[in-house]
Amino acid sequence: MLKISAWFIGLFIVGMGVLVCPLIQGENQDASNAIDLARLSRQGENWKIIDQKGNPQEGALSLHHSKWLMYFLHWRPLGEERREVSLEDARKLLLSFWGPNMPFTLTGNEGQLTVAGHPACFVEGTIYNGTVRTIFIVWNCPQTGRQFIADTNINQARGTPIAYLDLQHQIALTTCCHGQTTSVDNALLIQEFKSDKFNLSFRTPADWRTREFPSPKWFPTGMTPTNGTLWTLLTTSEKHIELAWRQSDQALTPELMEFSLDKLRQKPIQLERLILNIKEIRLEEARLEGGRLIGSGVYKYAAQVGGKEFEIPYIFRAFLWKDGPRTHFLLASMAALKEMWQIPNDLTPSPEAMDSFVRNEVLPAVAAWK
Repeated sequence: MLKISAWFIGLFIVGMGVLVCPLIQGENQDASNAIDLARLSRQGENWKIIDQKGNPQEGALSLHHSKWLMYFLHWRPLGEERREVSLEDARKLLLSFWGPNMPFTLTGNEGQLTVAGHPACFVEGTIYNGTVRTIFIVWNCPQTGRQFIADTNINQARGTPIAYLDLQHQIALTTCCHGQTTSVDNALLIQEFKSDKFNLSFRTPADWRTREFPSPKWFPTGMTPTNGTLWTLLTTSEKHIELAWRQSDQALTPELMEFSLDKLRQKPIQLERLILNIKEIRLEEARLEGGRLIGSGVYKYAAQVGGKEFEIPYIFRAFLWKDGPRTHFLLASMAALKEMWQIPNDLTPSPEAMDSFVRNEVLPAVAAWK
């Protein structure tokens, strides 16, 4: 069985955009009052209600959030053809860098700036009918004999805020390419990536992760200090929430939580032409705390594309609690990808990121959580 990356699927449907649609709609839809969607979206997150049914006594609600972005830092030997950097050079690089299968269209948004003390040029292009926006920032570092390209990307069809393109611009400005120091004027860029191997560093938010991009086409004998690419990806790009409630006098037990989790197997998600079903779900821990049952575990969504199966692993926190005669079940989860484009790349959210998602975003937005 072939396992294909969720990010591969993201590119597969990027041209269509991604629309999360309800598969089941209840006749009496009062469920949306159970979560304060405005509060949940306060940080610019693009949440969609994908299923809602029921009434104040019994019901269920499903929400999904997705965004797509990539930040690459490329460096190449500074040969004669790269001795100067102009806007025309930057345009040619953007139009040709990823090959003929990615035909960019220039938008005219371009200009000059300074990166790491070096003159730099930036140009913007779009692809897939304008759904993906890309900005190349190009500069030369004579001290190390390299030309650098900060390759910044967002998918607007996935609801990715433009602020994430601006944030990648700020990341590029923190690049140290010849041992110099840079000042950081962005409170979000608290994490330093530093490579002695490649003689460079830059800063990112805490929930972004940087890895080598081992392209056999670009680097048949491996990357070097003068020829390489790093890619930096967000670990919190896919989030999912399930909330259900019903009148019940059952005790809050791990068995009841297992039962609630098992019912999620019957709740597929539709992403355009893709239907995702929970393939397996595992409760790894459950404990009573303050009269509530709190659990954690993992599950996998699975779908078929071209006769092949792909999987998206998720980590979750689950909650069971009483509110008068009603029992509430809440599941908050984030994708925990282990590879992208069939290249190993652990994008599992950190425990701190998961805790922040649950405590600062989800629970305050749930009306019945007191």
